[in-house]
Amino acid sequence: MFILVRITTKATTLIEILFYFAILGIVLSAAMTFAFQIIFAGSRSADNNEIQSNANVVFYQIEKTIRMAEAVDSSNSIFNSDEGYLVLLMKDPLLSPTQFYLEEGIVWERSGASNPIQLSDPRVYFDRLSFQHVTYPKNPDQIRINARISTASQIREELMQVVTRQSAISLRSF
Repeated sequence: MFILVRITTKATTLIEILFYFAILGIVLSAAMTFAFQIIFAGSRSADNNEIQSNANVVFYQIEKTIRMAEAVDSSNSIFNSDEGYLVLLMKDPLLSPTQFYLEEGIVWERSGASNPIQLSDPRVYFDRLSFQHVTYPKNPDQIRINARISTASQIREELMQVVTRQSAISLRSF
């Protein structure tokens, strides 16, 4: 008794191979797009954290000094300007005048005759730091601060992080 076995060999055609490569290309491009989105999201989050922490440090120092100031030197301060300049008169003669200013995207503080202290990190850029002097009858003077902060270097424009921050601080009344 003989069993007849039929052996068939099926070869892959060129069209099938091209079809498989097309499907593989679509899957890989979708995976790469997803991977780049995750990488850019991490970068955006790190940039945002850097901006927020720098803004916190700068605003804390300015607010603390304004609260300790006796008065605002309006004649030497520059108000309502993107590159504001705030001069505060302090009770301690060694600290008076205390100045806050913006120079080339970096916020500086100078107390008395000492050398200026850099308050912001060079990895962030302060596009705007403006001060506004507000006075109300029977109330202590107030300083309003407006700042626009971005990351100092950007690879792609659409990934640029920009934060606007505002605050109002009253001088302590004696």
